[in-house]
Amino acid sequence: MKKRIMYIFLGCVAFIFCSFGVVLSSYADCDDAASYASNAKRNTSSAESYASEAESYASKAKSNASDAASYARRAYNADTLDEAQDYARKAMNAANEAESAASSAESAASSAGSAASSARSAASSAESACD
Repeated sequence: MKKRIMYIFLGCVAFIFCSFGVVLSSYADCDDAASYASNAKRNTSSAESYASEAESYASKAKSNASDAASYARRAYNADTLDEAQDYARKAMNAANEAESAASSAESAASSAGSAASSARSAASSAESACD
């Protein structure tokens, strides 16, 4: 009888320790969720910053392209060859600046996309971590 009570007692103790381990494991998973959520927040912030940067570069590209078109019209309507060449040179420089700004916008937009993808992945991990 004493052996039987001892086995029952040991079985209960083992059950309690196993249950406690599962609870601790669950807390660890939720800690992981907090870490994933923090990463998602940081990556979202980075994506927003890159998107803002891309928007700024795109605006510069648009402005420079508009300047290039304006100079090209002036070159077309110029009265002298020297004046036409001067405006054509200004149009070319503005077009080069527009191209450079557009390239920078493209790079920043790509970085925004990468950061947003990382944020989505971290958010997905956070969502499933406590399951």
